[in-house]
Amino acid sequence: MATILVDYENVSSSDGLKGVEYLNENDTLILFYSQCCEKIRAEYIDMIEKSQCEFRTYKLARTGKNALDFYIAVECGILAVQGERQISIISKDKGFGAVSDFTKIREDLEGVVVRVASNIENALVSLNALEDEVRKNQIREKTR
Repeated sequence: MATILVDYENVSSSDGLKGVEYLNENDTLILFYSQCCEKIRAEYIDMIEKSQCEFRTYKLARTGKNALDFYIAVECGILAVQGERQISIISKDKGFGAVSDFTKIREDLEGVVVRVASNIENALVSLNALEDEVRKNQIREKTR
């Protein structure tokens, strides 16, 4: 089961949604966006619908430096407290490494792993749950 938070403002032009076809009904995909990137390619929407994953979107209410990053960091914290153990953030922003670091120093978040990846495909390959092995192998075969 994957929980993926997408900084769409940051990766919309760089194939950040690459790998969306590997999502399934056990996954959660949350897309964060602003008025500067409100459109998702139709092919991605079709694949998201076919995957039957839980899909949510959040539009930035107020513009400001790093505002979308704060949305993602807060959602990541909420998910961790609710019991999510494997969370991936899709972004080219290096600052999200701090979110991962913070989960490591909190004793009450032991077992929570937050990874930052450039796209969904890379995020899914980095998962370590046994039920994700088949999917990881499919992705690896495709990229060979």
